[in-house]
Amino acid sequence: MVDWNEDGRKDLLVGQFNGQVALYLNEGTPGNPVLTFAGYLQVGGRALDVEYNSVPWVDDWDEDGRKDLLVGSMDGRVWLFINAGTNAAPLFNQVQYVMLACGDTLRVPSRAAPCVVDLDGDGLEDLIMGQINGNASYFRSLGENPTPLLDEPDTLRVGGEALLSPGPMSRFAALDWDGDGLMDLLGGPMDARLKLFRQIAPGSVPPAPLLEVLFEGPIVVPDSGAVLHFTCSLRNPSSQPLQFDIWADLFGPGNHNLMALQEAAVHLAPGESLAHDFQWRVPASAPYGFYRCYVFAGDHQRFQVCTADTFDFQKVLDLFDAKASSDQSPSISPQPLSLRAAPNPFNPSARINYELTEAGHIELAVFNAAGQQIATLVDGYREAGQHQVTWDASDLPTGVYLVALDAASSHAVQKVLLLK
Repeated sequence: MVDWNEDGRKDLLVGQFNGQVALYLNEGTPGNPVLTFAGYLQVGGRALDVEYNSVPWVDDWDEDGRKDLLVGSMDGRVWLFINAGTNAAPLFNQVQYVMLACGDTLRVPSRAAPCVVDLDGDGLEDLIMGQINGNASYFRSLGENPTPLLDEPDTLRVGGEALLSPGPMSRFAALDWDGDGLMDLLGGPMDARLKLFRQIAPGSVPPAPLLEVLFEGPIVVPDSGAVLHFTCSLRNPSSQPLQFDIWADLFGPGNHNLMALQEAAVHLAPGESLAHDFQWRVPASAPYGFYRCYVFAGDHQRFQVCTADTFDFQKVLDLFDAKASSDQSPSISPQPLSLRAAPNPFNPSARINYELTEAGHIELAVFNAAGQQIATLVDGYREAGQHQVTWDASDLPTGVYLVALDAASSHAVQKVLLLK
């Protein structure tokens, strides 16, 4: 939200999948906004276009008193548009990219989402970057505001241990939420959950447990349902006893909360470790699609999270039944075969690495969320050892896919996410 035309009313800039930025002007009042589409922002007389997945941020980047525009893009860069007009009528004539002090172009892996803020309180504007993997990359300013010199990225952390990440495709906004004079971060991921990350003064960080979740599967749930098994490993790294709750939320298609497990008032002595086993049945009535489980440690009643971890799985049509009726669909069961796709998420191609313990005939195939085989990557004899094949998904839509390896009596499945 920004007063784009300086009429005293907040307007709205909206990033677009096609890389453009839409402007909605407020024709109502500050207390009762009425937003009307006013077109797409222009550069040199043509529609501003950063190719794909634009994420705009307004800031007076060169400190000349006029609002400039930073736009994150799918390729991980931040496009910079300096205002050559006025605050009431911004004019952009050319494009450049946000640079690092070392001379390199600032870049994150994908889905760049800029947030300009003086995070460390030194009077210089820093840059927080959301991105496809959800982690918050911190580019600290080393120079003066009119000519920002950004340092190499540092990854922000929570409690000095866990990565600061609200979830995949993160976006951030900065404000002093608790009025303590320190800038805090609001982070939102693709699942629409908003998280608050409070900045705490050095030396005042309260002790918190370390949490790690071991998901034992299954990562592929058939349409008949299945029981999820996961273990929460907890450790108290501090010199003080800790008491906290453990709870889990499972979000599926439509971001509906499908699970609420809770273990209240867990006690850990200084240096103590323990493990809690959980299980939950995914019913046959659960819709097909991608699921993410969030496991938290903290104060459940206040929803104050000290630390968290996640795991994912996919519910698909029953491929066991498909195997019985057609040799095109390999059966899926957890077996000790090595199968890994990278990068993940990917666009538009991924490297599929697999290792065979013995030579023989194998089939490496790709399935969609409905259990339909859409590609055969390998179908033939292969020697024992490590192998790699590239899967090009340029002609496929964004979504979750399953890469299935069928080798004699052993099987493995890897879930991959295509993001365009």
